[in-house]
Amino acid sequence: MEGSVFHAYLQRIARERKKAEHAFTSRRRIIERLGLPQVRSYRQKLLTDEEQTWKREIADRETTILDLAAILMVRVAPMGNRV
Repeated sequence: MEGSVFHAYLQRIARERKKAEHAFTSRRRIIERLGLPQVRSYRQKLLTDEEQTWKREIADRETTILDLAAILMVRVAPMGNRV
């Protein structure tokens, strides 16, 4: 189970990465087409900064090790049934 949870976690991160990369590419294309040169330059810098921050965050998430351990296990049974 532990491996499958970790595998699913990595797959989800991969999907998020692909989706975000597509979004950054689309936003960059739009910025390149609209506005005055100074405005485009400013917006491109903001987008680059945002993308770098996002890349650092996703890299941190990829290197995170999931640790699931039971802290407390409780058995719940109807009254009168003692086992």
